[in-house]
Amino acid sequence: MFRRKNAFTLAEVLITLGIIGVVAAMTVPTLVGQTGEQEYKTGLKKAVSTINQAVQLNYVQDGSDFSLLSSSTKNAASSDNLFGLFSLRLNVQNNAVTAADFANGSKGSLAGDNMILLNDGSILAFDNSTSCTTAGSCTVWVDTNGYKLPNAASQKTTKTDSNLVKDQFKLYIYNQTVVPADDAAKYLLYH
Repeated sequence: MFRRKNAFTLAEVLITLGIIGVVAAMTVPTLVGQTGEQEYKTGLKKAVSTINQAVQLNYVQDGSDFSLLSSSTKNAASSDNLFGLFSLRLNVQNNAVTAADFANGSKGSLAGDNMILLNDGSILAFDNSTSCTTAGSCTVWVDTNGYKLPNAASQKTTKTDSNLVKDQFKLYIYNQTVVPADDAAKYLLYH
């Protein structure tokens, strides 16, 4: 007599693997997209925290806030301009970043030529046309992953448009406060 062994047939195993493959193909892109969004969100939060710490450190050490600064000058040795203040107060890897340093030659939304590469790989850029006064604010662009692509401004404003999460965000500095300047940065910081 033949004894029947308890085992799966080849057909059953192949059907099961096919079902697992279909389910994985449907869920993996969503998980990967959320990972990228979380990476940018964490980078933005870290950049805001870093800039806030630099602002507070400058106020404690020099007794001045950002209302007295100018972003139109580029003097890395002076704390009376944005570029110099951040060069002195932050862990800077390179304060001579140019558009040619980027992977595709495009710096995306980063305004101005005053760019600083921080040790964590993020880049801060300052627009030469804005000045920090008591009546206005300083504009700072943050590229959370530095030279790596996509080097484009984020446009996400709702939970459903996850494909619009990019790596560059606009921030305003008022006196001693750093706040998000656009809807995308606000959404990622507060949701």
